[in-house]
Amino acid sequence: MKKVILFLVLLFWSANLLKSQNPQWLQYSEGGIVLALAEEDNFMWAGTLVGLVKLNKSTKETSFYNNANSGLPNNHITAIAVDDSGLKWIGTYGYGLCSFDGNNWIKFNSNNSGLANDTINTIVIDENGVKWIGTRNGLFSFNGNNWTTYKTQNSELPNNVVNSIVVDTAGHLWIGTNGGGLARFDGFLWTIFSSNQSGIYSDLLSIAIDINNIKWFGSKSNGLTRFNDTTWTNYLTYNSGISDNYILSLSTEESGKIWIGTYYSGIMAFDGISWFQYSNTTNKNVNVVMVGSNGSKWFGTGSLGYSYGGELSEFDGYNTTIYNTSNSGLTDNLIFKIKASENDIKWIGTGRGLISYDGLNWTLHNFGSYNNSINCVVIDDNDAKWCGTIGNGLAKFDNDIWTFYNTSNSGISSNFIEDIAIDDNEKYWIGTQEGMSVFDGNNWTNYTIYNSDIPGNIVFSIKIDQNNDKWIGTNSGLARFDNENWVVFDIYNSGLPDNMVYSIEIDNNGLLWIGTNNGLASFDGFSWTNYNTLNSGLPNDYVTSIAIDNAGVKWLSTWGGLAKLEGNDWATFNIENSGLGYNGIVDVMIDDNGSKWISTWGRGISVFNENGIPLPINQAPANQNHIKIFPNPANDYLNIWHQIDLRIFDIELFDITGVRVNNSVNLNNPTLINIKTLPSGLYIVKILTNQGIEVRKFIKN
Repeated sequence: MKKVILFLVLLFWSANLLKSQNPQWLQYSEGGIVLALAEEDNFMWAGTLVGLVKLNKSTKETSFYNNANSGLPNNHITAIAVDDSGLKWIGTYGYGLCSFDGNNWIKFNSNNSGLANDTINTIVIDENGVKWIGTRNGLFSFNGNNWTTYKTQNSELPNNVVNSIVVDTAGHLWIGTNGGGLARFDGFLWTIFSSNQSGIYSDLLSIAIDINNIKWFGSKSNGLTRFNDTTWTNYLTYNSGISDNYILSLSTEESGKIWIGTYYSGIMAFDGISWFQYSNTTNKNVNVVMVGSNGSKWFGTGSLGYSYGGELSEFDGYNTTIYNTSNSGLTDNLIFKIKASENDIKWIGTGRGLISYDGLNWTLHNFGSYNNSINCVVIDDNDAKWCGTIGNGLAKFDNDIWTFYNTSNSGISSNFIEDIAIDDNEKYWIGTQEGMSVFDGNNWTNYTIYNSDIPGNIVFSIKIDQNNDKWIGTNSGLARFDNENWVVFDIYNSGLPDNMVYSIEIDNNGLLWIGTNNGLASFDGFSWTNYNTLNSGLPNDYVTSIAIDNAGVKWLSTWGGLAKLEGNDWATFNIENSGLGYNGIVDVMIDDNGSKWISTWGRGISVFNENGIPLPINQAPANQNHIKIFPNPANDYLNIWHQIDLRIFDIELFDITGVRVNNSVNLNNPTLINIKTLPSGLYIVKILTNQGIEVRKFIKN
């Protein structure tokens, strides 16, 4: 009987523990665009547009760090360097520099240090351990205690935009700038190489020094340049075998061969005589090339103009291995809309198709077209998903078959769909870029500025109220339509703050909430109240969507972060003060658990729940093999074994009363936990993974 009671207590306690201890923020992303690489013994660190990836080169296991689960100040990683002590120095775009020792993060920015610019382009560490940081506005050195600034105003630095730095065998810095050419600095004296001397007439993006102390320079449009301290030689598409004059990255191997990452033409190699085109990366932007300690070549690819499509790959001279840099099954970081079906499966409209996520599994439902962009999603009473596409019209997915309605095979007015709403009569109201189309399952009716009083032809948002009236947000104002009569509200005849109406929501009191290009408005049918950055806590006046939770709290997605309006009180969540992955938000959806699913522009999904995000618990017998703990009972150390496809984000230990007993676990080695100091007794291990939460019990002797 005592065993039964203890089991029930543990079960109840574990359920409440999981609820209370779950993270408030999570991020899901497609991590393809790789911008920086650094090697640390058996690990490769990759900086991406959506966070930091740690790869174990032996086991191929990956760990993911972002500003929701770590001390990263921003997910856009631009540079990485590792010092002799193993400290990682990580540069970000717009949010400064941070160091990471495997457990602790320290941030350096223009507010708390001598680093006067927060956009980091490059980091190198010299033989004395001094960090040299090239930024958008100056060169900075940091010796661990003191900062020194070098700018055009106080030094001979030719331009304040520093793109690349290398240190030669004599300890001299070679510095490539934007528009200012090349400089050499020995700590005291500057030497400037003019374009007339070097033949480099454009921005210097990359520098490498080979085993023979020959300097190689890659420029924005002037190809590759070689300098042996006496003679300059320029290699361009018209006088050599190089395939591209836009050079993004360089690295040399022990043989003296140089590997060249280009903007348009992938990777090339040059041994001083012959040119070699590495075909696997043709037509990819190669942001970083690195020759590893074992001679393998590592490539980070992807274009900042896209929200997908890059890779982290390794070439060992014979074979190429591509490594996963994603922490989810998303195919694109451009997220337009998320809806939840009755079983709480999330249906995600992305720039590259419709994806479902059940809490464990990601599934792509691709309809085969070159353009799979899903701009909006609604779910009908039969669980069919109606998707508005960008260029392919209206698509219906019944969980098996796709059916398409476009201007060629139906009466829909446009193939570019902005929003969809379903009324009580099962009519589909479709906002397009050429008016509003209505579909009853058989017949189509179109409303445009030419045949109706709809105020604008671009229909961004449609909301249906309890009277079955349609509220329609357009590029030229707001309209109410009762199926016969139109009433138009614009900046001239009402309190509407702007005619660009992007979003509409109705609260439980029937109050209309309207997101515009100039703030938020509420309308009770008679009076208007406007909220903007000047008179409220709204972080940005571009309000892209509105969601209202069960308590009546308004959640607003804006181009400056997520806003919460509770009564008269405002709260803002952004990159600086929360785990939000990006401040440019397209949409927000609230699920049955109260979690906010936030669609960002090109940075994936952020999820927020102030009470902790409920995560699936793997309790089925088939899942017990995912993670094993041993020995059990244990004395000094607890070992955690897990399958290779499982990624551990966090580990927490709790005693039987629910008190957390470990401050932190070294995620560099999460498989070994020191429990020497724990008193004897029964403990709970809670393991947060990419497949949910695993809970295990063990006894400490």
